[in-house]
Amino acid sequence: FGVEGEGMRFEGFYNFLRHHNFKLELSSQVTRISTTKCPKCGYEYKIEKRIEKGVDNLLIVRMLEHAKQNAFDIATLVSGDGDFAGLVKPVMDLGKKAEVAFFRPSLAQSLREGADSFLDFCEYKDRIMDTKYFKK
Repeated sequence: FGVEGEGMRFEGFYNFLRHHNFKLELSSQVTRISTTKCPKCGYEYKIEKRIEKGVDNLLIVRMLEHAKQNAFDIATLVSGDGDFAGLVKPVMDLGKKAEVAFFRPSLAQSLREGADSFLDFCEYKDRIMDTKYFKK
């Protein structure tokens, strides 16, 4: 799971994952508009900001749905965020292997204690940054 519309920031990484047979599910960003008033002159201006919303919850729901539907044998969670520690056990309870892929040092201790295996993307940095994964 990732966020569409992040431009070059993740494009090459997503292409690297696709090339290595990861199935990605991307969610869209949401546009938030706020109005701010200058305290000196009173001019009102709008600020438009694109943010991700609900991506963590979507990932949890979809991974559990896919596990219950027997859609995979190994779930690879590409995150080191400890907020997902509670997802690993239910996936494993459904008879699936749970792998955590991360960029060192972002692996939370709670994930380190729960998953079957780990993949440190720092070991593949040169391959991930290969220009063939980035559009020209």
